[in-house]
Amino acid sequence: DGWNAISQSKMWNHLKQNPYFAALNESATSLDSLMKYNKTMDMLLSDRQLVVSAHMISATDYNFLFVVDVQKAGQASFLMGALNILSDYSISKRDYKSIEIIDMLDTKTKETLSFAFIDNLMVGSYTSALVEKAIDQKDSNYWLNNKKFQLAKKETKSSLFNFYINYKIIPDYLKCYMDESSDLVNALSQTMAYTSLKCDLENERLSMIGYSNLWDSVPSYLNALLQVKPGKMSAYEIVPENAALYLPMCFNDFNDFFEKLKEYYKSADTTKYEDYNHNIEKLEKFLKVNLKDDFFSWIGSEIAFVKLQPEANAREEDVVVIIKANDISKAKSGLAHLLRQIKRRTPVKFQETEYQGYPINYLSVKGFFKMFLGKMFGKLEKPYFTYIGDYVVFSNSDSQLIDVIDDFTNEKTLSKNEAFMNFKKDFDDEANVTAFIQTPKIYKHMYFYGNDSLKTSLKNNKALILSFVRIGFQLVSDGNIFKTLLITDHDTNALMDETLEKIENSAEELYYKDYDSLDFKVDLTGVPTSDNSPVTLYYNDKQIMSEGNVIDGKPHGIWKNYYLSGNLQSIIKYEEGFVSGHCIFYYDNPDQNIKAEMNFVEDIMEGDYKEFYENGKPKTLII
Repeated sequence: DGWNAISQSKMWNHLKQNPYFAALNESATSLDSLMKYNKTMDMLLSDRQLVVSAHMISATDYNFLFVVDVQKAGQASFLMGALNILSDYSISKRDYKSIEIIDMLDTKTKETLSFAFIDNLMVGSYTSALVEKAIDQKDSNYWLNNKKFQLAKKETKSSLFNFYINYKIIPDYLKCYMDESSDLVNALSQTMAYTSLKCDLENERLSMIGYSNLWDSVPSYLNALLQVKPGKMSAYEIVPENAALYLPMCFNDFNDFFEKLKEYYKSADTTKYEDYNHNIEKLEKFLKVNLKDDFFSWIGSEIAFVKLQPEANAREEDVVVIIKANDISKAKSGLAHLLRQIKRRTPVKFQETEYQGYPINYLSVKGFFKMFLGKMFGKLEKPYFTYIGDYVVFSNSDSQLIDVIDDFTNEKTLSKNEAFMNFKKDFDDEANVTAFIQTPKIYKHMYFYGNDSLKTSLKNNKALILSFVRIGFQLVSDGNIFKTLLITDHDTNALMDETLEKIENSAEELYYKDYDSLDFKVDLTGVPTSDNSPVTLYYNDKQIMSEGNVIDGKPHGIWKNYYLSGNLQSIIKYEEGFVSGHCIFYYDNPDQNIKAEMNFVEDIMEGDYKEFYENGKPKTLII
């Protein structure tokens, strides 16, 4: 009944178009047929409890082990009699540690199914080494004695399908598909122990509900969140609808969460905890601020981590963090006090700017968020920030902050997206952690920043990946264990969206046209100048945009241009208003990584054009 429900679903019929699932479908169908058309096997194996587990069989591959409860020991002789009459199989037997292993070679496919009887359990696999390992460990009772696993399993209701996750092997499993795991995946594998889920499969939706638990000895956000009451998420009101990932962490009381987080870190490493307190005191003394009053006191029920789908000028580390304020006036006054003290005590020259009526400021304190909230916020280095409604929006990219403002003013947010809001209805409004993934957007992000191996894998599996259009994962604490919900919506027509066809090409778009069109040339219209005198252009009163010399009111010699962040954007050589000479363009980072370089003669690009990825690797050479 279980296999029939899967194999007849609309979702599975689409999945098996992918080579991996086609092979899996063929193996499962072959095993199912073997039982259906053999009365003895059908009697022994049908309507029995079946467990299928995935195991790594090498550094880059895995296979499945299945276990069937045949209810009575000593059934092997009956089964052997049934197998001997199968014409398409070559049957052989061998002894392994006093247990007989039966190898069934399919003479057509050349695949070998190995199985053995261990008491009343029939154990089988298309990788014989897994059967041998099962025999090796038959007396260990590892899972029966595993209290964490048994607790998660006990809390989860039984259904036609139950699904269990052992987080320890997730990074190894993902190496089958990509060269390395993300920091987030590695952190989850170290923090989370097991998840047990009851599965419901509908034609276009897979829903799983159950429970998850954690390793007590590993300090983490999740350990702290488990000990606090859930909070309400609402930042989707301002999150752009093109977000690849919206990950809200919520709590009934931020101070309660923060104290729990500090307690876990203190118990794990007293020295680091003391260093942390020392650094806080040092920072407060240097800036003459009280961080509890100026920063922590106004944080409300949600801190949301957002990744937008990448655009041409985006960087892999670009991130948006949205904090719900319990008192936005207090947030503004607290951050304003921080900024005043930073300007008084440091050489920071950034002046507040305004975009569409929203003020944009720059919090120039290195490692500020990482100091309080750990590694996950490490990339939010010296962020820009603004206020939208009751939210404080931070980003390490001024352009992404502007994108958030644009989408909010144009009502292009998740809260205005009907598909997202319908999907969100099935999740609790109050939770501790929720992750919403829009797969077409995350696909684009992975393709933009993936290496060649990952890009090839993504291309080969594009139809499969994109068909799971939305994925949601949620953890809600009851004080002891996390209630867990996982839902994914499936759409067989996802690939038909014509914009997705441009994903690979857009990831490889060059900046050549931007430079060949001379859009970068400095504009001195209306700027008072005098010959052979330096000219400086500003974004605002203090933030330099461009600087260089002029002749007859025209740029001449070397001109330097800067991003709003203050990082060097380009070095351009002019001759009496014409771009002439070697020009270099840089990515928006302090390391001055070269984006492109080329030569011009009187505004015409000549010679070799070179473009680079942000990691320094060559992207293209046009001769």
